[in-house]
Amino acid sequence: MTPGAQFPGVPGLKSLDRLRRRRNQAEYPDPATYDPITEDEAHDAITTALAAIDTARTLTSRLELGLFR
Repeated sequence: MTPGAQFPGVPGLKSLDRLRRRRNQAEYPDPATYDPITEDEAHDAITTALAAIDTARTLTSRLELGLFR
């Protein structure tokens, strides 16, 4: 299942896997394929993280979550 597919119509979860994979590349770089993170990429990651926080707030305010709230 793709991230975000559990909550259709709620934006902000699709890019989390991409951020996780990129963070892993930055923490454990392969010298043969080293690709440093750019400032633009960092700003995009911050924007994506803020969207995920907003999404989490939206999800936790929904009554459908029942005991998971």
